[in-house]
Amino acid sequence: MSLFNKKSGEEPDRGEVSEKRQNRQRGASAGRRPDGKTTGVRSFRDAYELGFRTKTVEEIAIEKRRLERSTRKLDELNREFLSEDVEADPISKIEAAKDILDSVTEKAGRKVKKTIKEKIRKESTRASRIAFWAIALTVTLLFSFALSRMFFRMGQVQEGSMTPTLTAGDTYLIDSVAYKVFKPSRGDVIAFRSGDLTDSLHIKRVIGLPGDTIQIKKGKIYINGSEYEEKGDFAEIVDAGLATEPVKLDPGDYFVLGDNRNGSEDSRYSGIGNVSINAIEGKVWFRIFPIRKIRFV
Repeated sequence: MSLFNKKSGEEPDRGEVSEKRQNRQRGASAGRRPDGKTTGVRSFRDAYELGFRTKTVEEIAIEKRRLERSTRKLDELNREFLSEDVEADPISKIEAAKDILDSVTEKAGRKVKKTIKEKIRKESTRASRIAFWAIALTVTLLFSFALSRMFFRMGQVQEGSMTPTLTAGDTYLIDSVAYKVFKPSRGDVIAFRSGDLTDSLHIKRVIGLPGDTIQIKKGKIYINGSEYEEKGDFAEIVDAGLATEPVKLDPGDYFVLGDNRNGSEDSRYSGIGNVSINAIEGKVWFRIFPIRKIRFV
């Protein structure tokens, strides 16, 4: 562009040129043409940018207010955890914060230890309970087995010598402990073995005790010279066998008869004879089968 005036041909003043150039730059930046007129597009864009800058400023103001609130909360926390005498000293604040952190860490450690101890205690208690119930179950089984061997030993009648009290096929229970504590009594129903003690069990009723003298005369039983009055309704004895003559019982010997007095092999015959206390297996005390005949013997 020529610096000379086209009309006059004179060289324009340099200050005037510089001033015009600055006016054009200011007009362009303000959305105006060099001739001073405003462009609509530049005014709309400037308005949009101005609105955007206004919105951003508002957002900054909101963030500033939020920051101020957060700062106030932090100050409140500082006043809560830090004393007034160290509030103005940064080093003291750091030391106090460290103390607070150590305290919190210590509390957390104690809580963890407590949790671990509680867990160990629960596991120990659980193991103790399991051990207790295992021991209790074992003891119960052993005790039940011992009881079954002592009081609930079962046997079955193989013959009809005890009819009507026990009949062939009846299942009964034997108390194996009773005669280890007490002696057999007159009228007890006992289970015993004869011969070399390997024979099958025999079931009979005790009539004579050690030291007694037993004799059967005219179908009646006499003990020590007196007629024995039995509680049951038993038939009159036809065959007295060995008891035709008085039978003196030695210490530890018992005279036994079957309730089926005329259909029983018992102490009247040499095949059985008097029964030693050592041959007695126990007391027959309960019939468990058949069900319709369950009762004490």
